[in-house]
Amino acid sequence: MTAKKMNQSNQMMLTSNDGAVLVLVAILLAVSIVLTGYLWERVANFVNSENQAHLDEEILAITEAGLDKAIWSLNANDAYAGETSTSFGDGQFTISVVSIDSNTRQITATGYIPDSVDPIAQKTISIEALKSSSTVNFSYAMQSAAGGITMYNNAGVNGDVYSNGSIYASNNAFVNGDVWIAGGSSAPTINQSHETNNGSYQFGHSSQYRDIAQSFVPTTTGTINEVEVYLRKQSNPSNLTLRIAPDDGGQPDDSDIASGTLQSSWVTSSLSWISVDLTSTPTLNAGQTYWIILDGGNNSSRYYYWGSDSAQGYANGQAMRSSNWNNQNWSSINRDLNFRVYMGGTSGNEFDGAPNVHVYGDLHANHIQDVTISGDAYYQSINNASATNYYPGSTDPSELDLPISDADVQQWKDDAENGGTHSGDYTACPSTIGPMKITGNLILGNNCTLTVTGTLWIEGNMTSGNTVTINLDSGYGANGGIIIVDGDITPGNTLDINGSGQSDSYVMLISTNATSTAISTNNNLTVEGILYAMNGTLDMRNNVIANEVVAQELILQDNVVINYNQGLTNATFSSSASGSGWAMRDGTWQQQ
Repeated sequence: MTAKKMNQSNQMMLTSNDGAVLVLVAILLAVSIVLTGYLWERVANFVNSENQAHLDEEILAITEAGLDKAIWSLNANDAYAGETSTSFGDGQFTISVVSIDSNTRQITATGYIPDSVDPIAQKTISIEALKSSSTVNFSYAMQSAAGGITMYNNAGVNGDVYSNGSIYASNNAFVNGDVWIAGGSSAPTINQSHETNNGSYQFGHSSQYRDIAQSFVPTTTGTINEVEVYLRKQSNPSNLTLRIAPDDGGQPDDSDIASGTLQSSWVTSSLSWISVDLTSTPTLNAGQTYWIILDGGNNSSRYYYWGSDSAQGYANGQAMRSSNWNNQNWSSINRDLNFRVYMGGTSGNEFDGAPNVHVYGDLHANHIQDVTISGDAYYQSINNASATNYYPGSTDPSELDLPISDADVQQWKDDAENGGTHSGDYTACPSTIGPMKITGNLILGNNCTLTVTGTLWIEGNMTSGNTVTINLDSGYGANGGIIIVDGDITPGNTLDINGSGQSDSYVMLISTNATSTAISTNNNLTVEGILYAMNGTLDMRNNVIANEVVAQELILQDNVVINYNQGLTNATFSSSASGSGWAMRDGTWQQQ
């Protein structure tokens, strides 16, 4: 190849290589531009995101500053209603305060950046503010948990009573109000019954028809708890005795194994089911025959009818009559009588009284015994009790929680501790204290006067000598004050506990101890307020006067009287005499 051709070839190769390089450079430049644009976009997005996050933080801080300002302003002035376009940091906030009730406010705060006229960021948050006082509804003069209530001679209550356990009342005890006793039992079930009715059988109108009986055969072995019979009456016959007797050769035995009183006043002129509770609950054996006997007098113008089935549809028994149930002179009456026999379960809670025990309102209980009721009686069984109206078969009242919770007590303890702590026993007297936590005992000597200016929490016991006075500071106004004792409360003779001097100001004296001596009073205790043994027994004796008593178990010794005050249905308690502060109500923070 000549030199000229070689040069031409080299030039062509150089030209070709230069073109490839230019293409590669163009490609790399394009990629670089794309990557640079992408990176700038990422940077811009990051910057914008950071700016937005900062803006969100800033607008949240401004809005919450508005909420803080509202709480502070309410604590300075209850009438504070809000404000508009208040400057704060790089923005403004506007506050609205709306009253829900005397102790609750709805606060709405809106934050703006840079201002409310032309904002680039805006946020609204609402909360409820609650005054640091507690409203407790004490609806009853006396209320007990499952431990029930015992009332000794001449003990009384002027107000309503609710008990989750039985109530036992001695001579001349009284309740000037209504009484509710919760069921608290597993109900017995009907083991045998015959309810087919196509007529009634007359008895008690002559000596040959004086007593009447119906046999039955239980299918299981168990205790007999209750019997119901289907009766009506003519005029006003005498009371009946319902007896349960074993079988003796196809007729009732001449001795019974259980009995109960069926009062004439429970029976009306129309057939109805009458429940009779037995004074004992013997065990009946499955497959054996027993008899229900109605034993009474005879009078030609005053007598009873027992609902019956002339077709004798009950296969496990028969009916008979006699001139006297225990002389075994029985005759068949060729019919079956209507009855129900309840077995098993456990007996329900009861009101068990004594001579001259009186309930002046209505009485609701599973079993009612030995009491005069001026109002109406609601029950499953009743014995030796009178009432204006009778409602057998009534549903037992349900159990009712005590008025304050563990959380309430803990909050009050926190209020006391926030006021300061006294280590060891506190014995100074006369004294003005509170709010305060005392790690030892509170010991008030003879003739001591204690003025309470805030909630007290005593980790030990509270004891007092003779002639001691405890007063709420006048600064409480219409609010009440609280004293909480983790141990026992044992006052001496003549202890007066008073409110602030205004009406509806009460002291609530609480023991959290789960003992039989949680609150055990002595002579001449006067409480302008509430005695509350939330886990233990409240035992009151010798001229105790209080507006309200609540306990796991209540004991009213001779002559103790409780006088309920209607203001306790909506009693307000404050943490201190200096007034109640406003704070955010937990769980109400809401972004709009």
